[in-house]
Amino acid sequence: MEVAVEEVSAGPRTVVVDGVRVELEGEAVVGGRSELHFHFADEGTGRPVDDLRRFLAAAGHVVVMRSDAATFAHEHAEVADSDGRPVFALPGTTFGPELDVHTEFDAPGLYRLWGQFRLGDGRVITVPFTVRAS
Repeated sequence: MEVAVEEVSAGPRTVVVDGVRVELEGEAVVGGRSELHFHFADEGTGRPVDDLRRFLAAAGHVVVMRSDAATFAHEHAEVADSDGRPVFALPGTTFGPELDVHTEFDAPGLYRLWGQFRLGDGRVITVPFTVRAS
């Protein structure tokens, strides 16, 4: 049986999933901490989505995998208050329209990212991105 191999290339930094436009900002930098930022807005109205709920005890979850599947990381989305203190994902806490993720890229190349976030209505969306680390 022959297995099809899919070409992977860096993709757009904006995707729409279930009516939510998610933008990914920040650079994937090799050898140090990379600051990535997710921005959430309603696809139709452009209004910020600020009622994200905790999902599995975090503001969100992000998987980072090198395109050759040699590395895998699971990160949690983070939120800070106006004084820079962390906001914990306690029951009843809402998040958005921005969430931060801090991760490290160990080698140059393409990486797939999948973020999972719970919307205010309880649906969980999975948001895919492909970035180039350099």
